[in-house]
Amino acid sequence: MKSVLYIAIEPNPESYVPYLLLLFYLFILITSEKRFRTSRLFGLLALFFFLRLELSSVMGAAVLFLSIFAFKKKEEESRSARKSGTHQQKPLVEQLKEQNERLKKRILFSENDFLRLAEAVEALLTLNPIELFHGLTEHAAKITAARVAYFFQYRKGSGNFQLAVRYTASRGFLPPRNEILPDKLFQLLVQSRSVLTLKEILHNEVLHRIWQKSAYKGFIYCPVVEKEDFFGILVLDQIPLFNLNRETVHKARILAQIAGKIAGIGRSHQQLIQELKRQEAKILPEPQQFLRAFALEFKRAKRNRLPLCLLLVSVEQPDGSSAELSKELRERLKNTCRRNLREIDPVFSAERPGMYWIILPHTHFKGLACVMERLKLTLHLELGSSSTLACRFGFSFMDRRTQKPMDMIKECKDSLHLHRVVEEMLVWKTRKDIETNPKISSE
Repeated sequence: MKSVLYIAIEPNPESYVPYLLLLFYLFILITSEKRFRTSRLFGLLALFFFLRLELSSVMGAAVLFLSIFAFKKKEEESRSARKSGTHQQKPLVEQLKEQNERLKKRILFSENDFLRLAEAVEALLTLNPIELFHGLTEHAAKITAARVAYFFQYRKGSGNFQLAVRYTASRGFLPPRNEILPDKLFQLLVQSRSVLTLKEILHNEVLHRIWQKSAYKGFIYCPVVEKEDFFGILVLDQIPLFNLNRETVHKARILAQIAGKIAGIGRSHQQLIQELKRQEAKILPEPQQFLRAFALEFKRAKRNRLPLCLLLVSVEQPDGSSAELSKELRERLKNTCRRNLREIDPVFSAERPGMYWIILPHTHFKGLACVMERLKLTLHLELGSSSTLACRFGFSFMDRRTQKPMDMIKECKDSLHLHRVVEEMLVWKTRKDIETNPKISSE
């Protein structure tokens, strides 16, 4: 630049002013951004010809040559700086923030979300079939973006299906309808044991006709099977079209397969427990069998935060003393209790004849009240000829204050004693009313 100034400033002071203007414009051109250089280069040429500089003059040629040389050099410097990475970059903190946001979006909103799959598998790790099928329905709906999901439990004896779980994305779990479905589409899935999608249904006229007649239509049907055992069918409905792809079907299939294997393990576990109970029944008396079985149910309910109720049934004399019951009558009463309970509700004879312990897992207080009403009616019918006997109940249920199994057993005995006291008070009050008003007895 010094050489340019030296050439531009010659002895004639009137001649170097245009050259200074030209050099100033050249400086603006070199330091400007790339997108503005083309327009300013044309401006430089216009200024050059406006000043009527002759290319033949030594001074004009030198200025033009130096301007082109300086422009080329500046371009090469900027190009090499971009290659070497020395151009201006964003601050490191901003780059890390952008990377963090991209990583968060990739984890939370990606189709292959590992966290959701991990939560789904964790929900399936239970030997309780009710929890298993509820967890399968909920997490399968979340992973596949299905707005509605059902699970139909298979009844092996009748060959029909029962709606066990209903789940919607907006309202969560809904109470299932107690309806038995002899659905033809479900019967085909029992035979094929393979996943059925809406695409396959639409491309098959026979399947499409059967699907149209089905009471519960879906986009994906996943049988839950394990070897020879068929547990039910998972139905996913109202899936968005952009999610209805092979990957979604594959995820639903994997979850159904995992649930089938766990359900098979749970069934084997129940069979082992029943076999163990049969072996214990040959060695231990029933009161000790009850204590061991109730301790196991109490630990499971406490660990998994499940409801648990205990019922004590006593067939006795009206004054509360033990009744002399024949062995045949005691067995009849015990079988009557079993017929009116679920398969998972064990019945044990207590130390005193005519008393029975009943364990009610997965039962709330309302269900306990229904069980007592049903048992009271059926036992009174069974006792028909022995009308002098009384049937009384003691009950307890698990709450936050319950710490040990013996706490519930003690509450059962206390409530049985309270039942006796209340009945005695009612009998005494009735006698007093009869004495004061003899018309009551005649009525």
